[in-house]
Amino acid sequence: MPLEGIDACLAPVALINGSFEEGAARGSYTAAGIYFYESEVPGWKTTDDAQGVKLIEIWNHNVGLPAAAKNFAAPVDGDRWAELNAYENGMLYQDVETTPGQTLYWRLSHMGRQGVDMMQVRIGAATSNPYSTVPQTQMSTGNTAWKTYTGTYTVPAGQTATRFGFEALSTASGNIGAGNFLDDIFLGTKPCVVAEKTVLPEGDVKAGQELTYEVTTKNGGGDVAANAVFEDAIP
Repeated sequence: MPLEGIDACLAPVALINGSFEEGAARGSYTAAGIYFYESEVPGWKTTDDAQGVKLIEIWNHNVGLPAAAKNFAAPVDGDRWAELNAYENGMLYQDVETTPGQTLYWRLSHMGRQGVDMMQVRIGAATSNPYSTVPQTQMSTGNTAWKTYTGTYTVPAGQTATRFGFEALSTASGNIGAGNFLDDIFLGTKPCVVAEKTVLPEGDVKAGQELTYEVTTKNGGGDVAANAVFEDAIP
């Protein structure tokens, strides 16, 4: 049975740390502060192990880490963004638990470093080989502004863990291991806003009597419920 109508509420999905704000304030690999051990970045994994350890590169626009971060547009969400590769052309990815048949929605913001950079999105089963995921789409973006890309993915039969990853294809500098900035990444189900209302006193009321309403709303879905509006007609 298709889960399009129920997955947002009964089987919510959302990756974590999509804007790279969680985790250590500075990377502890070298004094530069932008190279983080994989274990210092909640949620995310990488195949970049050129230095003999898994490393993720994160820039901080607010504090100028590195100093060149101030030369770029502010991140879409928060203070930080990731550069797709730290030292070598690898794959940055995250795994989430999923239910076969679900429709997942994804979005991300992308920007080049020294000019137009190109990368591709990979989505598929979480296996021992990160590159077994299927390329979904490619994106090319310049270095003057962030651009947001979106898409959908239907979880195939038998797939209870889904991988969402990114791989560099080219960079303006010619060094494929440098460039391709990423921020505000999401993969998951739609929001699911549920509201409950109570009123006191209950039952019949007389003209002029004061009523007290209490409304509680909760988003139990995967995505944020942006610009949500709750309306209720007064009897």
